[in-house]
Amino acid sequence: MRVFFVAIGGKPWWTRQHVDAMKAVGWKPYLFLGPPERFLPEAKNFNPDLLFYFKHPQVIPEWIEELKAETNCRFVQFNGDQRYYFIKEIWNNRSLLDMVLINNSAEQEWYEANGFARCREWHIGVDPRIHRSYDVREEFDVAFGGNDYREFPLTEERRRLVYAFDDHFKLLTIGNWETRHNHPWISDESLYCQTLSKAKITLGINSFDVPNYYNRRLWLCLAVGKLHLTRYIPNMERDFENHRHLVWFFTVEEALELARYYLEHDEERERIAKEGQRLVFERHTWRHRYKELDEMLKKEGIL
Repeated sequence: MRVFFVAIGGKPWWTRQHVDAMKAVGWKPYLFLGPPERFLPEAKNFNPDLLFYFKHPQVIPEWIEELKAETNCRFVQFNGDQRYYFIKEIWNNRSLLDMVLINNSAEQEWYEANGFARCREWHIGVDPRIHRSYDVREEFDVAFGGNDYREFPLTEERRRLVYAFDDHFKLLTIGNWETRHNHPWISDESLYCQTLSKAKITLGINSFDVPNYYNRRLWLCLAVGKLHLTRYIPNMERDFENHRHLVWFFTVEEALELARYYLEHDEERERIAKEGQRLVFERHTWRHRYKELDEMLKKEGIL
């Protein structure tokens, strides 16, 4: 399958993950890095079966419509879940999309009721070459990699959790926090994983209470091989076993108790950390994700 993969401005460490995984499942990707005005001539010349990308507002609907008309290619886009801050680009593309992909199990009906032909669950993956354990000194008890957002449903709970951990443990935050040990936000995922590896436990809490809403942080925290302590995500028992692959909590107070317990029980903590890492490497790499997508597209009759 010939895939025109749009990654305008994509960093080599990011594009390599996707291109290599696509090739591994038998796709023939054409990596388009821009500039945007070259989109149509390069795409038409490649004559793809599939146009695929994540978020690129530089590619306007008129170009996509022209490409589909001339090549008969299909169009699939991964958007995560944008219900709380809907990007205009996504809305404008809805009539052109053959499938939109989101990273939760709860919002498909909403998308399809609002003009998207098909909406399916599809999650972020990992690349063990960069999302892995790093040999660095464990300087911290706990690490949290995520920003202090101010407008989302779980903002206040997230803030209480982070600052409670800062009061009770040696916490490392990555983002825009006013904690004792804060590192500015890290986009490079290799450096992000190296920084998380400086702690014995990684902490997780989403901004939204949405079933099976797994963001980048969850997968990367599992991949670094440290115990991941996360606020319960509705229906996450479908994919994970509590106290085997990770540990979940329901309240800030419970999270503090669990962190204290596992910091005092090294063998249990390390056992869970290794099981979580094994799970993500065996089932949730980008190769697994593109194999899932390939099978999904064929099953749905898109390709």
